[in-house]
Amino acid sequence: MLNLHYRVWLENGDLLDDEAQLPTMFRPEYFDDIENILRRMETSKPDKYSAQAVLAGMAHEVVLRHLYRHLIVQKKRAVDSRMQKGCLLLSSPDYHHFNVQEIASICSLSKSQLNRLFRRCFGMAPHEYWEKRRFALICSLLRKSDQTVKQISATFGFDDKAYFSRWFKKMSGGSPKEFRKHQGR
Repeated sequence: MLNLHYRVWLENGDLLDDEAQLPTMFRPEYFDDIENILRRMETSKPDKYSAQAVLAGMAHEVVLRHLYRHLIVQKKRAVDSRMQKGCLLLSSPDYHHFNVQEIASICSLSKSQLNRLFRRCFGMAPHEYWEKRRFALICSLLRKSDQTVKQISATFGFDDKAYFSRWFKKMSGGSPKEFRKHQGR
């Protein structure tokens, strides 16, 4: 049996558990993917500088998959259809530059309505969701592809490799190269 314990708080300080009921024990159809990630976490022996980057990326991926499947995919009727449009746009790897006005326009909402409804539906701001989703996709590519870090960063709209490295380090605690080195591709 594999366990991953996590708690997610909303921006206002409330626990996500108070806002939405998530299953505490589950074996979803994508369990094999999660099991592989947890096994890699269990066996990875990164050095002290890159431990945060490796484990943070893996944990983000597991938690985001779980939250996505249980809060977005399974509860489509509970999520406002306008928010689904926004979520699809923000989840696209081709969406490179966050523009709240563009998202609001696509959702037929004002910026403040978009932010309020998005928080209510997904428990986070649209920009935060976009960054976390983008980070998970980048981590997946760093693990699975043979593309260079520069190619991956360009794929996600990062024109400046130094800025990409700083952004990645802010998200994970380590550099993209350290993350890739300890993923055992």
